[in-house]
Amino acid sequence: MYIYVLIGLFLSTSAYCQSVNVDSLNRVIDISSINDFNHWGSKMKLANYYVYHNLDTATLIIDSVLIALSDEDLRIKTPQNYYKHLVVKAWTSHGNEKLDEAIYYLNMADSIVSLTDDRSARIEIQINLGALYVSKKDTSAVSFVNNFLSEIDTTYGNRDEKIAWVLGKKYMGQIYENKGYQELAFNEYKDVIESGLLEELPNFRVGVIKCISGLAAFSGNHSYAISSLKALTTNANLYTYQNGDINHVLLKNYISIDSIDSALELSDQILKSDNLNNNLKFRTYATLAELSLSQGNIEVAKRHIDKLSSMITDIESSRFQHQLCLLKAKYHLLIGNRDLCRHQLDSTPTVSLSQANKLKYGEINLLNTLDVNQVIAYNELDSLRRAIAKQKLQSRIQELMIIHETEIEKNRNIGLTQELNQAKKIEKQKNNLLFLFGLLGISALITLVLIAKNLKLSKKYSLLLAREKAVETENQSLIFKNNELIMMNENLKSQKVKANLKANNELIEDKIEFKSLDKLYMLDSYDISRVIAEAGGLRIYANGKSYWTKMTLKQFLDNDNSNLFIRIYRSTVVNISKIKWVNHTSLMMNDGMELKVGRTYRNEIIDALNE
Repeated sequence: MYIYVLIGLFLSTSAYCQSVNVDSLNRVIDISSINDFNHWGSKMKLANYYVYHNLDTATLIIDSVLIALSDEDLRIKTPQNYYKHLVVKAWTSHGNEKLDEAIYYLNMADSIVSLTDDRSARIEIQINLGALYVSKKDTSAVSFVNNFLSEIDTTYGNRDEKIAWVLGKKYMGQIYENKGYQELAFNEYKDVIESGLLEELPNFRVGVIKCISGLAAFSGNHSYAISSLKALTTNANLYTYQNGDINHVLLKNYISIDSIDSALELSDQILKSDNLNNNLKFRTYATLAELSLSQGNIEVAKRHIDKLSSMITDIESSRFQHQLCLLKAKYHLLIGNRDLCRHQLDSTPTVSLSQANKLKYGEINLLNTLDVNQVIAYNELDSLRRAIAKQKLQSRIQELMIIHETEIEKNRNIGLTQELNQAKKIEKQKNNLLFLFGLLGISALITLVLIAKNLKLSKKYSLLLAREKAVETENQSLIFKNNELIMMNENLKSQKVKANLKANNELIEDKIEFKSLDKLYMLDSYDISRVIAEAGGLRIYANGKSYWTKMTLKQFLDNDNSNLFIRIYRSTVVNISKIKWVNHTSLMMNDGMELKVGRTYRNEIIDALNE
């Protein structure tokens, strides 16, 4: 299975973009004082530029910035700019396979942004955290991405929300791929393609098409995968890391279809490219080493492995260390050094990558196959010895028969009796030998059948464990129990009847007053369906319309005297009388809008609907 991990999936939604004037920034850096925050801000923008063009240079620049900003007084002056420095540092850590370090810096940045109402910055951090959790195959990736998607404004009021939705869906596709659910992954990518958003966001088309190409290669359609990837490389707006990543995937596809000349030509092109980072360089040499080992080209494979060994000290990646150990194990296996092969496998670091685990299993299984072959070879040698012994026995039988014939000539009666007895004895010995050989064959056949059955049972057991885990994960995500849902949905009917009677038969005095677009509105509480926090204020939905007002959810609830509203999520308040039904994790409004329910507000919702 092909697993695609984006190296540095970066989103620039704020003022510090990738298109900068490098010379201009260098001039600002040269003439400004180190006590001037413009000096460090310009360095940060320069590092951000090099993230897309030369990862090693970007790392050097941003590290020097963070060392200088270790002075707390300098950080306090502009905390929002400091968060941007942390994000760029996280990008360089992600690109260098230091995933835990990248998560650490993003969480630091998130702690700063959470104190502000900067929605764009929060989206940016959440997107990058999602990429890291997917890369790590973290168990929390599913819940993180689901929560992230649930908070996106699907009306797509701005570009940030569109980008967030596209990447969130792509992350879910990658999670499904990692779990082996290729069809579900394809559905996620298909949703993105059919949404039409990629026409507005061409830079994000690359990642989605690359994932679809990976599914095509998994299904055996390498020609489609290659044509799709080659079409992507014609995009003149590709960043350096994107182009290198696509070429590496192309390289693997060429090898899969035995197009070795094309693979070697492309690998030479990758290794000679400008701004080649250590990550792509390692992956390319590892692929070439794997190719050489598969072809039995030991000397070339040894050169590639030695090159990788010299590089691994500069790359803090357990995934790459694992891959190098496996390559060394395969090399020692081919040259017949089983002890070193076993040593390399035993020293392989434990990682959560399913592909790496498959490789390790394959190598160990290969060693086990070697042991079985040795047993088979021994049995064949033993059978050969038995055959030689049998042939010698048959020669002795012929000798005995000649002797007996001579004896018969001398004493026919005595000789005939002895010959008959000896012949019976020899026949019995032959039958015993044939019976023994038959037993050995049946025993070998039974052993093979038992091994095959054990493998099938092992696979079934693994599938059952995976299904049990999936069901357990799904149950943990449920907020309401079945009996609670039945009671709440029954109570909804009476809630609606009470609200309708109040609206039709009584004068409604409970009103909500707010200002929107320089106009003052006063709406009946009963008419308001839901209130959503967004963009530093609230959006109020009532009578098929929506109004934006600069107010907090707390202020809204404090001004309400109707007791009609409950909070179901940290950014969502709904009118009880407008709820159509409630399920395990969400509720449906009368206008057809389905809203996510937060676990924090579970008891509050149950109490409100059971009054």
